[in-house]
Amino acid sequence: MKIRRLELLRYGHLSDVALDFSDSAALHVVLGANEAGKSTALAAIADALFGFGHRTAFDFLHGGPQLRVGITLAAQDGSEARFVRRKGRGDTLRDAANESVPDLVLRRFLGGASRELFERSFGLDGTRLREGGAALLSSGGEAGESLLASTGLRNLHSALAALDKEADSLVGDRRGKRLLSVAVNAWDAARRETDERLVRPTAWREAEQAHADAVAALAKVQDTARSLSAENNRLQRMRRVGPILVGLDNARETLAPLADAPHLPADVATRQHDAGIKKLKAADTIARETADAARLTAQHASLPQDAAVLAAQDRIDALDARLPVVREALRDLPGVRDKVAQWRNTVAQACEVLGIPLAPEAARDAVPETRARNRVQQLIRDHAALDERVAAAAKNLEAAERRRDRAVLDLQAASAPPSPVLLRKSIDDARAQGPLDDDLADAARVLRDAAAASAAALAALPLWRGDMASLRACPEPLPATVNDVAARLEGARQAGETMQAKADQHSDEMAGLAAELSHIARGETVPTPDAVASARAVRDRVWRLLRQTFDGGAPPEAAERAGLPAGPLPEVFEAVRDAADRLADQRADDAQRVADYLAAQARLDHLRGQREAVDAALAAAEAGASAALKDWHALWAPAGVVPEGPAAMTEWRRARAEALRLADAEIAAHRQHDARAARSDAAREALSAALPPADAAGPQTLAALLRRAEIVCDAAEADLAAHCRAADTLALADAQLPDLRDAVYGASSALEDWRMRWSAAVAMLGLP
Repeated sequence: MKIRRLELLRYGHLSDVALDFSDSAALHVVLGANEAGKSTALAAIADALFGFGHRTAFDFLHGGPQLRVGITLAAQDGSEARFVRRKGRGDTLRDAANESVPDLVLRRFLGGASRELFERSFGLDGTRLREGGAALLSSGGEAGESLLASTGLRNLHSALAALDKEADSLVGDRRGKRLLSVAVNAWDAARRETDERLVRPTAWREAEQAHADAVAALAKVQDTARSLSAENNRLQRMRRVGPILVGLDNARETLAPLADAPHLPADVATRQHDAGIKKLKAADTIARETADAARLTAQHASLPQDAAVLAAQDRIDALDARLPVVREALRDLPGVRDKVAQWRNTVAQACEVLGIPLAPEAARDAVPETRARNRVQQLIRDHAALDERVAAAAKNLEAAERRRDRAVLDLQAASAPPSPVLLRKSIDDARAQGPLDDDLADAARVLRDAAAASAAALAALPLWRGDMASLRACPEPLPATVNDVAARLEGARQAGETMQAKADQHSDEMAGLAAELSHIARGETVPTPDAVASARAVRDRVWRLLRQTFDGGAPPEAAERAGLPAGPLPEVFEAVRDAADRLADQRADDAQRVADYLAAQARLDHLRGQREAVDAALAAAEAGASAALKDWHALWAPAGVVPEGPAAMTEWRRARAEALRLADAEIAAHRQHDARAARSDAAREALSAALPPADAAGPQTLAALLRRAEIVCDAAEADLAAHCRAADTLALADAQLPDLRDAVYGASSALEDWRMRWSAAVAMLGLP
């Protein structure tokens, strides 16, 4: 890139000042006194190339929005462009037509240089030179590092030390393991393991075949095993059943003689044995009873006979049977007496409590009958139950009233919160759209990548100096027309090359024939018929002139007018006569040489006769090529492109299509980014509108706003749930109060009814 012109239109203390840098000079020196504007011009170049910063020190005369710097640049390919830079937030760069252009158009001239690189390497002033000197001093003193430090590569020594350390860790410093060796060993181990685990295709096929053979053999063995197992089971059954069948046959032979015997039950032997034992026991019992009967008969016979005792025999037996009971009662009598005393005291206390002035014995006699007593006891139990019922009903009513009062207080303390339905719907709608922040970040990244790719493609597009909009709008010729003109151009080019080759061949052949004629002539006159005839014609003219001279009819200057050699005519005649004779003699002697010369001369004359036609064809081919080239340039002229060859333009069209595709991708990325930004903004606006102002204030991401909205919504839903629970509790308490009051009233009524029944029972029993 070269700067052709710098225009300080409104910059610093300068207005409408221009500096021209012609291409003819090898070095440009800008000379001026202090405060003339040299540093201002240097700063203006940086601002023109890379844009104004947010703050500038050159707006003291002209306000920030009025600052203008113009610059004319020349690219490496010779193209030039003029730009005007202004200070502002957007669209700060304009072209020569005062149309806004993106910075990407200017970036093509910069070759990827940044403002930092420009100021460090090209825009040096006193401050930057001092900083460079300090960098040289701090770079370690070595020449190479100092030179590199001057270009901005500082801290090179520490970087080299880090690289040395990394190299030591890789190749070893004799103090530890070498990472490179470790990696190589690991690679060798992995390779060995790979070799060990490697299965060759042949081995794999052999293993597959062996496996298939083994499976088939296994199936065959399994079939054989199943057959043998079935045969073995059959033989085992025969071995187990054979003895049984033999025993059955033996038993059948044994029982055959007893076929007519009665059938006895299976336990006949056990029953017979038991019956024998019982028979023996019965015989012993009969003997013992017989002995006892004899003994008792003897005792009975020896006893005296008392008729009165015999008459009381039954009562005596009854008393004898009760004797154990009497003895037990005598043992329990002291305890019974104690219990009687305790019961008597209890009865006395009860009479005293009841206000009955009766002794316990009298009270026993005054006890009502069982039916009346049961009725009174039932009334007493009913009274206790009714007392409990009244107390429980009153307690329940009191508790319900307390709950109601507490619910009223809670409901009054917790005012009805606003409904979080809208906020919850906004949250659900925002979450239903997915991670909008991540989507927006992805869209921004895609947009940046697409813009960079589009700008790079436009900057790399040859033959084009405009922007993407102009590239899109430029009318590209139709492919069929391009192919037709390209075919014509190629045909004209090939025809021109063919005719040029033919003309060159023609010239080469003519030059060869001329050289051949010169070689044949060897610097002499070749005695061709024409040469002989010409020599004889000269001889005849001299002879005629000589005769005229002798006759006195030819003046002396006649020989000169006839183009004859100077000298006396006789001598001239003799010379031309000898020359003609010599040519005639040479013609006879050098017949082949003459024939070759004549053939070459004839071929040369023929080529000279064709030269005009060859030159005309070459001129026509060149005219056709020029016309085709003119048509080719005219074909691309509407697109504003100076075309190269058809192959290059085919590649250009492909590059243009790719640039347009990348531009379309950038537009699509813009749309996607705008759509996602709109969705994010809509979700943010919906959340902000549903949130309280204090919670929605301040810039924040959608995710942060969602988290805040979740917290606020959860709190609002909790407050609403608490309020609803308080309202439900109050409603439940209000709904329970009538039933509880009815229960209290019913219990009180039942108690009053009991009192009436109690009074009737007391009156019936005559109780005080």
